[in-house]
Amino acid sequence: MVAANLAVFIAIKRSGMRLGRDLVFLADDDEEQGGSASIKPVIAKYWDKFACGFALNEGGQVALENGKVKYVAVQASEKVPYNVTVTARGTSGHASRPLPDNAVVHLSAAIAKIGAYEAPPEPTAVTLRYFEGLAPIEEDETGKWMRAIDQPERLELAMNHLAI
Repeated sequence: MVAANLAVFIAIKRSGMRLGRDLVFLADDDEEQGGSASIKPVIAKYWDKFACGFALNEGGQVALENGKVKYVAVQASEKVPYNVTVTARGTSGHASRPLPDNAVVHLSAAIAKIGAYEAPPEPTAVTLRYFEGLAPIEEDETGKWMRAIDQPERLELAMNHLAI
């Protein structure tokens, strides 16, 4: 993955793309263990040299088909956490004598609703480009659904077919 990520940086440089901020490539060793060759000592010693708004890790994959490389995907973004505070109010009680306004029961119901929520699909420009690039090399059925995600009337159905 290091070579694939470096190739992306080289492609960006060669393309002449104008960026609104610096793009820094940093490859280190020992990311799994967090030892002396990991990102931790680099940050501790050199943070002032590359203080960044965000960092992308080694995410991506090498897709093989019949033992040959079909494509190499590199990570273009990182997951963003979304913290939610859920507060329940009610009479405290005991399981031997459940009360109808017990806060724990209300809290459990709220957590269940959050867990069941399915956000509507909203593909980003990067996601659309990803599927556009993969569609021609995928099997016909998968490629068809990859091409359909940029059609608002077919988006939800396409995402259901493409979901892993």
